[in-house]
Parts: sequence; C-alpha cells; structure tokens
Amino acid sequence: MVQELSRTRSKGSLSATSPTAYPVFYRTYSRKRETDGNRETWEQVCDRTLKGLIELGQLSPAEADLIRRMQYQIKALPSGRWLWVGGTDWSQQPENFSGAYNCTSTNVTDWQAFGLMMDLAMMGCGTGAVLEPKYISQIPAIRNRLSVTMQGAIGTTPPEQRHQVTAVTVNGNQVKIRVGDSRRGWVKSYQTILEMSTDERFSGDVEIIVNLSDVRPAGEKLKGFGGVANPVKLPGLYNRCANILNKALGRQLNSVECCLLIDEAAACVVAGNIRRSAGMRQFDSEDTLAANAKDNLWQQDENGNWRIDPERDSLRMANHTRVYHHKPSQAEVTAAVRKQFYSGEGAIQWAGEAERRAQGKNCYGLNPCGEIIGQNFHCNLAEIHLNQIDPENLQEQTEAFKAGALAVAALLNHQFEEPRYQQSRLEDPIVGVSFTGLFDFFVQAFGVDWLRWWEAGRPETEAGLAFKQKEAAFLSRWKDIVHETVGDYCDRISSSAPTAAPRFSLRAPSRC
Repeated sequence: MVQELSRTRSKGSLSATSPTAYPVFYRTYSRKRETDGNRETWEQVCDRTLKGLIELGQLSPAEADLIRRMQYQIKALPSGRWLWVGGTDWSQQPENFSGAYNCTSTNVTDWQAFGLMMDLAMMGCGTGAVLEPKYISQIPAIRNRLSVTMQGAIGTTPPEQRHQVTAVTVNGNQVKIRVGDSRRGWVKSYQTILEMSTDERFSGDVEIIVNLSDVRPAGEKLKGFGGVANPVKLPGLYNRCANILNKALGRQLNSVECCLLIDEAAACVVAGNIRRSAGMRQFDSEDTLAANAKDNLWQQDENGNWRIDPERDSLRMANHTRVYHHKPSQAEVTAAVRKQFYSGEGAIQWAGEAERRAQGKNCYGLNPCGEIIGQNFHCNLAEIHLNQIDPENLQEQTEAFKAGALAVAALLNHQFEEPRYQQSRLEDPIVGVSFTGLFDFFVQAFGVDWLRWWEAGRPETEAGLAFKQKEAAFLSRWKDIVHETVGDYCDRISSSAPTAAPRFSLRAPSRC
C-alpha cells in the first residue's frame, strides 16, 4: 500500500489533494484486483473507468484522450458511482445499469416501485420517492393481516448449494419465502411481503415463513459489485414491514407508512455497507402527517435517557420535502425556514417553478439533495475540480468542462430494463455537471478585494455589481461549454442516443 501511494504521488495525480484524499480513495473507489488481491492505484481506476466510457459512449480517440488527461490531473472526474463500477463486467449487465447513477426518483404507484427503490439502493443509487396522494392512492387497500416467522439462520447453506433466486410457494393461507443469495433475491423477498398484504387469493390471516439459510453471512465477498456482505438487519426487515402493513388493515396506506416501508429497506441496505444514506421523500403540501413525521424523534424515558423512537427511526434515511402546487405565501415560506433552522426539517418545494425549469408537466421529482428534477428519472453526474484549474487559463477550463460533459453524456446510451425508467430516459434524458472549489477559484480569479466584498455580505455596491457580472460570465461560459458538448455528442451518435434532446444541469456539488 505504501509503495502504491508513493508511485501515485510520484506521478503527481493526487499530490495536490487534501490529506484525507488517500483514505477516501482506497475506502470508496479503489477496487481489489482479482489477479493479486491488491487495491487499484489511481491510474488503474482511471484506466478502468475510461475503458468503460469508451465502450459505452462510442468515444473518439480525441474524446478519450481529453477525459483521460482531465481525470489523471483531477480536474474533471466522472461520478463516484462510475469510479466504483465503471468498466467492470458487472456494470455491463443490463440489470445493473442503474448502479452507475448517483441520482434517481420514482413515483410510488405500486408495490413494484418499493422493490425498485430497494434494488436501486443496493446498487448504490440515491433514491427519491414521490409520495403524493395522486400516486400512493393507486396502491390497493391492505386486506390481509400478516404473521411472519423466521426460519433458517443466515449462512447455514453451503456456498455451492445456495440458491440465487428467491423462491415463493403458496399453500392456502401459508406462504413460504426462501430468500435467494443475491441482490434481486433480497428485493423479491421484500416486495413479496408487501404484495401479500393486498393479495386477493387469501381468505384469512396470512402466515409467512421466511427462510434465510441461503443468504451469505457477513464478511463474504460480493462478486461483481464488490465489497463484502453484511446482512445484519435483514432478519428483522420482514417483521418490521409486516407490522407497518398490519396497522393499515382495511384501508390504504398513508404517506408516512409508505415512507417507513421504503426507509426500512434503506436502513437494511445502509447497515449492509452498500452506501451511506441518501434519500428524498416528497409529500403534498397539505399532508400534515408527513409535515410532522420527524418531529420529536428523540424522546426521553422515565430515567431521563434519550433515545430515538424505534418505530420511526428509519425515517432518518431520507430528507423530507412538501410539494406546493400553488406559489407558497410569505407566511408558509417563513414557517418552513424557521422549522429548518430549529430542526433541520421542514423543507418545501414549489412545483410550478420546478416544472418551468424542467420544461415539463409533473416533472418535479427530486434527487436526494433536491437540485435535480424530473419524473421516474436517472441522472448521471460528473464533477469539475475548480481548485485545480487556473482562472486565467480559458483553454484549461474548456477542456475540463468538456471532459465532464462527455463523461456524463456517454451513459445516455443505457437502455433500462424497467419500462418506467426507460420511458423517462427517452422523453427527458438528464445529465448533470457539478463543480467544487468555486470559492477558491473566485479568490484566485478576483483577489483579496472580492474576498472582502464577500465577507461584507456581497453588497450591491459598484464594485460588487462588477464582481457579480464577472462571476456570471464564468458560470455562463461553463454552461455553454457543457450545452454545446452534450449537444454535439448526441448529434454524432443520434442513432443510439435518446430521441429527446438531453436536459442538463450545471450545479454546485452535493452529497450524492
């Protein structure tokens, strides 16, 4: 490891980064090589991910060279998801395409939507869920009380005898679920529990027996995707979901119950070390139950000890936002900002503004950090490291933003298996080019006078207006570079690119 770091430093590719760059890189983006079990160097990650972009994006030699140079110099990087899976055999399988994306959003209209979001989370995607009444009202009323019994300890089946596919057998009012040792095996078992609550085949309470003996134990390698298994919270998932469903017996689920079902799966995934929590849940502006869902999560027992309400603990897996379909009043905005100030919750969204920006009706679904909008969408990202770029070198800026645009545009060639996601890709393809280091960039570009003006609160002085014009000039130029690059790329590969013109976002960085 020390030798690898020394070789990387000697090439200068990571030498200008922060002291935490190496631990983050080896923890998050460097895969173990099949040949010798060692971690990839930065150059090897660059080679792997570029190979994937060239194959998927049909990149020209000049385009590939540009991306390679900008990535080696850490001036333009593909998404964190692509750094992890790009160029692997796993990423080339259609059922795994979503694993290359940071951001998704799904309208929750059926049980399959719940399963899809667990599947996305297990591939490392951030998941957005729109839980407004017009969507969740399409889910049938809960008609069956569920009783779940666990059978078979995790890891008891020898590896060579494990089944990958979840098997479901129904005998009268009894259901047996043998959970397959795979991502989709987990997902099917979870979705099956939900489906049993509304299944009309049953005449009474449904007895569900879940067998986990085929599931690999903690510490075993996850082939293809990478990393190791940790099914620590899987055994409790099924009973937790059944309890939520049973409380809604005889009626439809409300928005918070839907949210809890999604978040219970998310908590199970996060506990398994797939990725950190990243989620967005959108509710109607009039949904007071949702507005107060996270209030007083921390409670004291009779001895004064603080704890989180165990029935609502999983709500911490996502950010909550209420959607306004009328322009919110000043009082509504003030109340939302005040609640965010005191609790970190209470965010609101005006759908009208989002729809205008997205140029589409009902196109206001959000990614986990709320800066990408669409409907049933996947959005790929790239990031420009402005603190590595000379403000006076316009050619360097052009190359960096062009490289980022090409990196995100290449993934537009994906054809999704799930119809709702493929339809969204055809009608409203989205890519996002992010940047970081803008503050440092402007300090270098404008000097100490700009820094003092910024410290003073960016007042509307003559000098301040001049600074704002200069800032806008940089941002507009970068936006034009991305727009032109993506447009030219899609024109060149029009035979395989989406039929609609791609919508792109030039945005500040997020935790996606």
